[in-house]
Amino acid sequence: MLYSIPAQRFVVINATNCSGGSIPALSGNGKIVITATKSGMEKNQTHMGQYFIEAFKNKAADSDKNGRVSIIEAFSYASQKVESYYGSEGNLQTEHSVLDDNGDAQAQSKPSPENGEGFLARTTFLDLEATVSAGEKLTPEQQKLKLEAQELEKQIEALKYSKSRMAEADYEKKLEDLLLKLAKINAKLPQ
Repeated sequence: MLYSIPAQRFVVINATNCSGGSIPALSGNGKIVITATKSGMEKNQTHMGQYFIEAFKNKAADSDKNGRVSIIEAFSYASQKVESYYGSEGNLQTEHSVLDDNGDAQAQSKPSPENGEGFLARTTFLDLEATVSAGEKLTPEQQKLKLEAQELEKQIEALKYSKSRMAEADYEKKLEDLLLKLAKINAKLPQ
């Protein structure tokens, strides 16, 4: 029923206990699935949901310091907070958050180019507005530049995920070209 809604991309956060058991049913192309547990066997109360929401309110979750929190940044922040919570309580961790966004139903606790998970989550944001970090609105020209920068960031992430299928020299050349373009655009934006 959920996927009958016409959309190119979905973000589904299942923060309940036993939520890992839902991954095979929810996984698919264009779908980012995050669960509080790695399987349907982790039955205790979960805490991931509260930390996932907190990530969007906390500048510390913005690990790449671009002024926005991506889905993967929120996931990583929440996962770290859950681990810290159990450590501070002196309890065995009974929930292990995982993410699947490549449609293979094989969610990972540490998404990366090496395991093929995380590309969509790295390039998906819940905010739509491009603003400078101080909350000041950008001019139309600056908004256009900001969108170009965001598109280049997506291209850089896509390149990282295709690195294993490229010659090292080709990868480094393409990465250098994209980073130079991004630096030129960022130089024109307010800091």
